[in-house]
Amino acid sequence: MDRQPFVPYTNTEIKTRNEPKNLCWALQGLTDAQISDIRDMGFESLKSLSIPRRLGYWLLVNYDHKSNELNVGNRIIKIKPSKVHDVFGVPMGKITISEKRKVSKKDVIREEWRKQFIWEKISFEHVIEKLKSYRKGGTLFKLNFLVVFNVIEFSRQS
Repeated sequence: MDRQPFVPYTNTEIKTRNEPKNLCWALQGLTDAQISDIRDMGFESLKSLSIPRRLGYWLLVNYDHKSNELNVGNRIIKIKPSKVHDVFGVPMGKITISEKRKVSKKDVIREEWRKQFIWEKISFEHVIEKLKSYRKGGTLFKLNFLVVFNVIEFSRQS
């Protein structure tokens, strides 16, 4: 079985479209109701999420997404949902979530979420603005939170 080759630390930073710190920024100044919704969904620990860019880059170049393994040089760490939960506090419930390739425009939840925006193209900042506007929490607050959480993307920088 081919393994991801180990890449030593190089002091290289990752380039991100939406950094994890943006999620933390979005969570600043939330009301008690909003914090309660986040806690109810199991994401309370994300309020203190911080991954230095250089460490993030090193993790990315040493992670094999096909085998879910992280090569740390002298050993291989098998990445399991329980490890992600233990390290980041990301919820690990009993419900399996499958990614849909494309959501139908007839999807009721998608349309409810989409109607809150006046823009044709929705930016990360638009979603954060709406997230913060639902001061009493609720369904749209939760949906916006999940969108913000899921759009944190990384790409390698040379």
